[in-house]
Amino acid sequence: VFHDSTVGNDGIGWVIDYLHGTLWRVDPATGASKKYDIPVKGSGPHTIHPDRDNVLWITLQLVDKVASFDPRSEKFRIYDGFTPDSLVHSFAIDAMGHIAYDRDGNLWVSGSGNNTVASLNPKTGAVKEYPLPLTGALPPTRVAVYGMAMDSRRNVWYTKLNEGVFGRIDARTKKITQYRMPEDHSGPRRLSVDSRDRLWIP
Repeated sequence: VFHDSTVGNDGIGWVIDYLHGTLWRVDPATGASKKYDIPVKGSGPHTIHPDRDNVLWITLQLVDKVASFDPRSEKFRIYDGFTPDSLVHSFAIDAMGHIAYDRDGNLWVSGSGNNTVASLNPKTGAVKEYPLPLTGALPPTRVAVYGMAMDSRRNVWYTKLNEGVFGRIDARTKKITQYRMPEDHSGPRRLSVDSRDRLWIP
């Protein structure tokens, strides 16, 4: 099952297969494709984005890990340290859809299974999870922290699919502030931030 796709900075397309744990390279000029097996069995690759250096980042939802893939070396690196059953979901992206990095060089990822967001240092592999406030009767396993984005001030934004809220983590203080969606039961998913730091929430 092809779940997510993206286009690298060089115009090459990339697709991940959730059930078979594979990454596919597709050349749009020729139609040629190449398959790469993700080196963790049963990984459940869910979300994929490039960073500005064209390194691909992939959430491995079923094993609570994150992978990076460098198209130049064709090598994967696997990152763990997330709480079991956190169901890592989406990365914080910038206004151009690239992986966004905070002031300390960390990227951020949502935990849809345990009501957290987490920072990941790509050099050291260090993971720090941030439990989020609960605003209703749903347990942490049901709120489904979903999409993420980072604005130009490096504040991290996220949505909660089943709780009907979105929130911000302050870039400097890490203070968490949550806001209710204007419509109940709206199911906010993958949000984006534009070049004027406006949020767009489906």
